[in-house]
Amino acid sequence: MPAAGQKALLVIDVQNDFLPGGALAAPGGDRIIPLVNALLDSPAFDVRVASADWHPKGHISFASTHGKAPGDTVHHCGITQLLWPVHCVQGSHGAELSSALKVSGWDRLVRKGSERDADASSPFRDLHGKDLGLAAYLLERGVQEVYVCGLVTEVCVRAAALDAAHERFATYVVADASGALEQHPGDEARVHDELRDAGVAVVTTADVLQRCQGKAR
Repeated sequence: MPAAGQKALLVIDVQNDFLPGGALAAPGGDRIIPLVNALLDSPAFDVRVASADWHPKGHISFASTHGKAPGDTVHHCGITQLLWPVHCVQGSHGAELSSALKVSGWDRLVRKGSERDADASSPFRDLHGKDLGLAAYLLERGVQEVYVCGLVTEVCVRAAALDAAHERFATYVVADASGALEQHPGDEARVHDELRDAGVAVVTTADVLQRCQGKAR
């Protein structure tokens, strides 16, 4: 039986296409990597999970699939789909997790958005509500607390945190270890307010490391 009260670190989409030089880069997104590495190296966490966009060519989220521009929307099966540049295509360099992440191995890797007609911002479920199995896995491991970091704050970090809270994990977003697109001034702050309203704590890397200092791995 797993020990109770386990802590999980969710590293969201730290992929080449979301880093400087990538197809959908968060400005200065690489600045978070030393902080993410500090979290990965901490004995605080019992479970380390990475998520990654893993899109087929012609994915529903690509503007080019519909002959539209990034930022436009389409409607599919009752969902309004926001459109993006082509990114994180299966097997491409852009879809790879950053080689600067210092981790010997992940306990679980969740590849999401891998079906042509279904997008997924969260590693818990796709936009149509299909369960991706992460919540059950974390419960099997005895996880009670989930810490979320990565790229990008307004989209996939937000979705992961909201879903973790919905699944009744005590949920934290590590703000300085997450990067924002900040397409409109104040976007990141507005997301943090939304998360707090949903019961998610917004913390810093220093908060996490101090709180968990001395925990045996």
